[in-house]
Amino acid sequence: MVVRPIRWRPPPAHGRQRGQAMVEFAIIALVLILLIAGGIELALAAFSGQRSSDAARAAVADWVYATGNAGVYMSSATPLECSEDPVYGIYGENCVDWQISNSPHVEPPLPEPQVGLGDHAQSFDRPACDPNDAAVYDDGLPDDSVTNPDDPGTAVYLFNPRPIDLTDCIGQDGDDASRTRRAVLIEKLPALNRALYSSYQKHCGDADGNEVICGDPAVVSTYLRLPGRLDPVTDTVGIGVLDNDPDSPGFQFPLDAAPRPAFEIECAPGGTTDYGACDTMDSDAGRDEPVCWREQDSMEPVPLACEVRVRVRYRYVFNAFLQFPFMYWQDPLPPEALEQLDRGPGGAGTVGSEVARGNVRRLQRTFLGCWETVTIGPTAGMQGSRNLRACN
Repeated sequence: MVVRPIRWRPPPAHGRQRGQAMVEFAIIALVLILLIAGGIELALAAFSGQRSSDAARAAVADWVYATGNAGVYMSSATPLECSEDPVYGIYGENCVDWQISNSPHVEPPLPEPQVGLGDHAQSFDRPACDPNDAAVYDDGLPDDSVTNPDDPGTAVYLFNPRPIDLTDCIGQDGDDASRTRRAVLIEKLPALNRALYSSYQKHCGDADGNEVICGDPAVVSTYLRLPGRLDPVTDTVGIGVLDNDPDSPGFQFPLDAAPRPAFEIECAPGGTTDYGACDTMDSDAGRDEPVCWREQDSMEPVPLACEVRVRVRYRYVFNAFLQFPFMYWQDPLPPEALEQLDRGPGGAGTVGSEVARGNVRRLQRTFLGCWETVTIGPTAGMQGSRNLRACN
């Protein structure tokens, strides 16, 4: 019997190439996933930034509409000729004055008083659906709002800073079965809230008003709000701003004593840029001159077509792969910073919150939308023209 030695034969070349291609694809696929996920999240962040600008512009446009645009104020070289006038009020047609006298919110013949800017510093309610009547909704604005369906008031509100309560917005509208109650409620909100609606996030609360993870058995309410810290006292969202200079001794400490409001409004006398606190029908807000309201002896205050500036702050928190390289090199945030940031339900650092587990800050970007009114004119004896311009 002849014994022949067994010769080793190398595997076919195409087998080795197949294994090499799988390894190469695994490496490239990981990079591609990172790029695609990062690109999508960057696009969403850019979209959110544009929404914040659109929302501020929508609010200012609301005020331009409420003041009647060019027909609400007159001027004259001889203001002492002011006299009683049935159309233009006690200041007359030929006065240097910014009295609102023909707002579209008021049906002719022109009654008194005219509409004016509402007090945005007072308490609002959460917009909500009526739990007992499928055709009734509450926009959460104060009772003196011009949108009050039962008794329209004289105040124009440009936004509602509180979350949108969707707990009872179940099913179809009582007047139009083709529409959901949720859609009808959103339609009744001020233009700023409607423009920013796609950027609101869903949250849930328990019976004590604490935020809990949606799906928890303790959930009794569902609402929409913007990213940021929800103040338990005012029930409004604030944006904590930290020192981001690593060479600063206050690195990662708050720059302000309290978070900055997500919605902010400032006012200036008509035709000026002296922006500051807005006076109201009942308060001068510490201003030396009338801004949006002028007091009169033994009469209701006169609403004025003041200049308005609206800021919308929106914080986008990155939750995809982009955040990971930026999270784990950071030191835990100091307690002062944690108090101003959203840590998620129970402080657990859930997805979407500004602080992750370990009290490190997630990668985030804050967008600012700012728009204001600007008046061209008026000149002597002529009407002025009111326009909008960006201010961020």
